[in-house]
Amino acid sequence: MLHITKIAAAYSVICNISLEDIYLMATPLHSQNFIDIGDGILTNNRRIVTKNMWFNGTELITKAQRAMRNENITIVSHNTGYIHVVYPEATIDNNRYENFKQKLNEFLVTEINSQVFCNFLRQESQFQKCFQLNSFHNGKEQYIGVEKVYAYEHTSPYRVNDNTRDKLVAEIDEYDFSTEQMEGRISLNKMCDYLDNNKVTFDDEDSINKLLQQIKCTQINKKEIFNSFFEFCSLTPRLPADNKIFIKNEEINIRKGMSRKDIISYLQSIREKNITADLAFYAYRDFSTTSWEPFIKAAIERNPVSIEACKNLSDAEVIQVLENMNIESIYCGPRVAQPDEVWNYQRGDGLEKAICLANIFLNRNENIKIAITIKQDFVEINIEDRKIIWSSNKGLEGVINIPIV
Repeated sequence: MLHITKIAAAYSVICNISLEDIYLMATPLHSQNFIDIGDGILTNNRRIVTKNMWFNGTELITKAQRAMRNENITIVSHNTGYIHVVYPEATIDNNRYENFKQKLNEFLVTEINSQVFCNFLRQESQFQKCFQLNSFHNGKEQYIGVEKVYAYEHTSPYRVNDNTRDKLVAEIDEYDFSTEQMEGRISLNKMCDYLDNNKVTFDDEDSINKLLQQIKCTQINKKEIFNSFFEFCSLTPRLPADNKIFIKNEEINIRKGMSRKDIISYLQSIREKNITADLAFYAYRDFSTTSWEPFIKAAIERNPVSIEACKNLSDAEVIQVLENMNIESIYCGPRVAQPDEVWNYQRGDGLEKAICLANIFLNRNENIKIAITIKQDFVEINIEDRKIIWSSNKGLEGVINIPIV
């Protein structure tokens, strides 16, 4: 979820959006932000999606919807706190969470009209064979299967669903048209006229029954089309239940215009009152203000790249490769890089190299004992009968025993 947190920070710093309007969501496989501005904006690490875009039926948006449609949202995080599907306590402000749920639910539901229906057919192409489009061509009415019209969209700036439809139809080869109506197909023109002139809502049974009467396809059951259309227009997110014990939490109140130094100082001042502020320094890899054990645990359990890269090297060759790397860290001051970062960037402070070495050696022999003694300007690595000394300018002092006891 760290990358989506960075994106949320960018919205706050660069776009000047208040933290109060930014909600972070994570599913087991994905993460997204919901920005409470206007009708709302959903973002991930690749896309920014407005409400209109959410219902445009394109392949791009279908991909953007996968997480919301197929996964439970396990955590929602906000500047007032968080709520998690597993934990019985929640620190997010209850009123803000209710506001978020309302805004997100509104974002994921659309009014029914002809544009939305045409967007639906674009996404659910298996239903296109139930529809035909009639058009005046060379002075007479002609007909064409809707699937052919949508196929032309791929190479055209015009679309079936808006006021450019006539221009799209004009691009179609005349040999694709028929002078006879296509048996068993619904007129898309009549369907669009009906939807634009009759209010249809999913909670009004009478309006639904009247809509169903318009769907007369001999190839697919009309309820199958309707149910799929309902799912397209209305999505209920699977959010953490609000039957939690809501605990009052010191909210993170980063104001617009604060400098980087001011923000770090402010977060430092509320660490004892706000667990998110405290954990921010762990994500920041600041060895001068955090306990080292979580970092070391991650270093020896979640860094496969450096292990795989060295699998054909002897112990001595691994030491030599690390020895020859640029001694400069990718992070300034007391911030420390993980082993795979050292390997990917081919550079690292002596302390970072030592932890990378420990990761590789412990993978080869889980019973090995490694002690890293850190002084102001060097580190001493003791691995059984080996002693290695590398320079370090992290300004830290302490001892790391691996594996952690």
